[in-house]
Amino acid sequence: MEIDGSLAYRFRLGVTTEQLAEILWRGADWPPTWGMYMLLDRDNDQPIITNSARLRLANMGSEILGGYVQIAGIEFLISFETPPVRRIYRPHGLYFMRKGFPVTSWKPIVFAWPDLDHLDTLMVSTAPPSEDFTVPPNPRAASFHHGIAEGSLNVRSVPQPPIIATDNTT
Repeated sequence: MEIDGSLAYRFRLGVTTEQLAEILWRGADWPPTWGMYMLLDRDNDQPIITNSARLRLANMGSEILGGYVQIAGIEFLISFETPPVRRIYRPHGLYFMRKGFPVTSWKPIVFAWPDLDHLDTLMVSTAPPSEDFTVPPNPRAASFHHGIAEGSLNVRSVPQPPIIATDNTT
């Protein structure tokens, strides 16, 4: 993996590929401070693009600390340590509502964790129904509109090659 045009030096000090393989492929437990965090403050310079997802590495220099997943402006961090920002560790559920819509009109995203007592979060958009929330809020955010933010991973589907039948009955 590359960070700022250079090869990543390593994962966070103490994180080994053997440990990651045990967690990802053999079901080993994650260390207590590792895992998914929902970040409570967002970078207002980054545009919110509906119906989109953005992936990017969390790094300190050439050291990989984890990875961000942003879905329509809500940012999650899969991290090898507790991030030094306001966050919720392993949120249970997110419930989305919009000002001006009926109270019974909401959309949920729910996560399942092996332990109990995770928090639910209510997200209420203060944008009135008539406001176009796809318009960037400032000039810097507008410069990213419909583009790929620097440092983000570009994940997209590509056409698959045609399947060529072979006859092995000779």
